[in-house]
Amino acid sequence: MSALLKTRETAVWLILMVVSVSNWVLGSQRSSLESDSSAAVLILLTLAFFKVSLIMQYFMEVRHANNELKVSCNLWLLAVFLLVTSANVGVFN
Repeated sequence: MSALLKTRETAVWLILMVVSVSNWVLGSQRSSLESDSSAAVLILLTLAFFKVSLIMQYFMEVRHANNELKVSCNLWLLAVFLLVTSANVGVFN
């Protein structure tokens, strides 16, 4: 059991939990969202896409895949991140 707690995946899982709780705390604080909502939403989106990146790399085993899959996954994630964040800040309005 102690060997399981020392794995890289367990550390990544703990990071994911900390980021999830921080997203929840930031999202539930209405005063911080009302003062500068675009900055807070950008932080929330960035943390969410960071979590997606960790899940892809460590739990979908993309980090052990060939370079074409690594590059295509990272480019997809970057493209979706840029589209979502640019739509949020009003680039497409």
